[in-house]
Amino acid sequence: MTQTQPSVRVAGRLPRWSSVLAVVAHPDDESFGLGAILDSFTRAGSAVAVLCLTHGEASALGPAGDLGALLAKEVQAAAGILGVDTAILLDYPDGALATVDPNTLKGEILERIRESEADGLLVFDRSGVSGHSDHSAATAAALAAAG
Repeated sequence: MTQTQPSVRVAGRLPRWSSVLAVVAHPDDESFGLGAILDSFTRAGSAVAVLCLTHGEASALGPAGDLGALLAKEVQAAAGILGVDTAILLDYPDGALATVDPNTLKGEILERIRESEADGLLVFDRSGVSGHSDHSAATAAALAAAG
């Protein structure tokens, strides 16, 4: 009886995806969490899109005023620096993403996978990197869509 060995990824090598969709909860997640890998994919010639499920408007770290509008501009600027082709922001509630029906989020992600013709999805780990419930909800929905 032979055992199937899991595929082994060699450090420093990216999957050969022609199109990548990064799914994150908030604007800035693409930079602090995935920026280096997004940059690597764009430098390797992949088309890259970022899907933010919220506008990040609940952050306590921003200036007074319309933080969602400011972060929408910032994610577009970050996308340009990273070589990302498209950055899409949806209007799910920041800080309450875990309360949104997971099938609804999965459907949104599947729609963006079809639109971008993504070969691969890029997400945070299951803990959401920082333990933030929005990050975990975004990852769970993307993994469900990938399934």
